[in-house]
Amino acid sequence: MGLFSSLGNKISGETHRLGNKVMGALHKGEKFVAQHGGQVSNIAGTIGNVAGLAAAGAAATGIAAPLAAPLAGISASAKTIERVAGTAATAAKSVGAGRAAVQSGRAAVGAVGRGDFSGAVASGRQALIQGKTAKGLAMSLKK
Repeated sequence: MGLFSSLGNKISGETHRLGNKVMGALHKGEKFVAQHGGQVSNIAGTIGNVAGLAAAGAAATGIAAPLAAPLAGISASAKTIERVAGTAATAAKSVGAGRAAVQSGRAAVGAVGRGDFSGAVASGRQALIQGKTAKGLAMSLKK
């Protein structure tokens, strides 16, 4: 084996290892967003409501009127974060359900290849349910 062949194999192996690390990190991030996006959305919504109420109160009193504009800005920003976090959580859940549907579909095909038709039907049903879940989540993002 020549020097360039050996070097090429090392580069290829390291590239593959790095790609696996990146994919692992992406999956962890996706899982985190799916699990915690709703909480972030709820907290941001609460902050937005409180800041909006405080802005209205500050404007109504007249004494704290200079605080009304910054509080209204905080309220608007929090409401934006609420929407973005909710959308991100729904998108991550949709992607997860889609991946699960693909895995169940592959399991069904593998079961057919092994001659396990009852297992193939069960995996196919599961893939169908997960696919419908992914579609429903994706459709809710369009709204």
